Amino acid sequence: MLKVGGVLLLVSLAGCTAYYPQASPRIVEVSEGYVVDGKTRPRGLFGSGLSDIVHGNPAAEAHMNTYRSLSIAGFTLDMTGLVGAAIGGAVAATDSDPTAQAASYAGVAIGLSVLVAGLIVDMVAGPHRIDAINIYNDGVMGLTPVGRPAADSPRPGPISQPGAGGGGCVKDTDCKGERVCDRGECSLPKR
Repeated sequence: MLKVGGVLLLVSLAGCTAYYPQASPRIVEVSEGYVVDGKTRPRGLFGSGLSDIVHGNPAAEAHMNTYRSLSIAGFTLDMTGLVGAAIGGAVAATDSDPTAQAASYAGVAIGLSVLVAGLIVDMVAGPHRIDAINIYNDGVMGLTPVGRPAADSPRPGPISQPGAGGGGCVKDTDCKGERVCDRGECSLPKR
């Protein structure tokens, strides 16, 4: 039974994406890292690979700096909590003195609490990485960040892009991606 579990674990860790995206100035995340302009760039420790890509876009850089700081803080808390809990557990297992065991169990509880705090900081960091990617991608398309739409607004309004006709669009080919020209504005097609 143990061999079956080991094989299933190895198989579950072996998967990777099979689709390689078209060359684009936008950042696309794949199993091996990030693809920009058709070149795969590896992920770096604490976001260093992505940080190199978004360099030059101040808004994306700000989110990457926040992501990096939170990732380092989360990792530090994770390791501190893990070591503290392990030491407390080892002392509790080897010392028969009730006072030492009580202190050891307290050390385990504190270590686990610090570990949980680190995991929470890690979860808070993740959205900043995603924001850095999305802000960078909007920047390479000539779009400005607009933030999150209001809760009662199911989709953002038309997205203006520079094109023919003094800043708007004249025809669909003036718009990038799937956007179409609708009354002089590039917008996503209505579905």
